[in-house]
Amino acid sequence: MPDSNVHILTQLAEGAPVRLTPALVTAVLRREVEVTVNGRSLFAILALPALYQPVAGDTVLLIEASDAAYVIGVLHATGPMSIQAPGDLHLLAPNGCIALDAASIYTRAPEMRLEAGRLTVLAAELRETLGSVYRVVRDLLEIDAGSISTRARALFSIAAGRLRATADQDVKINGERIHLG
Repeated sequence: MPDSNVHILTQLAEGAPVRLTPALVTAVLRREVEVTVNGRSLFAILALPALYQPVAGDTVLLIEASDAAYVIGVLHATGPMSIQAPGDLHLLAPNGCIALDAASIYTRAPEMRLEAGRLTVLAAELRETLGSVYRVVRDLLEIDAGSISTRARALFSIAAGRLRATADQDVKINGERIHLG
């Protein structure tokens, strides 16, 4: 890619006519795109970071010299943007915040780990479907809810050093047999 940049600079230094104009992407090849400028088609080399993936219908900024054309900017993108790393990918903001703002977020991975000093989740509704859950709470698990409904298909077991149940109204236990003591 450095050779391409030198080529542009050489042409500019030699006084060759250079044109800077918007162009419409009509086809996408490997390292080039076909664009339309004022009714004529030409091929242009992408001179942009790998984050931009052109699609037909995008409007790009084209710099055109006598024998070469380069896409050097994006004026209007219509397709998705992807970040792809051959290995690990780190997003760092050591003195700030990383914010994701989207219509929806989808995450898929064979394993996921989340480490935080404090985790706050705010949602209008939470739905979970899990194979098994093993939760360890070292100190206190406190639930404040309007109502709690629990269904177990087989066994519901509670084991505690002490158990206290308090109700302001009736307490109802319904079973075929009830064993106390």
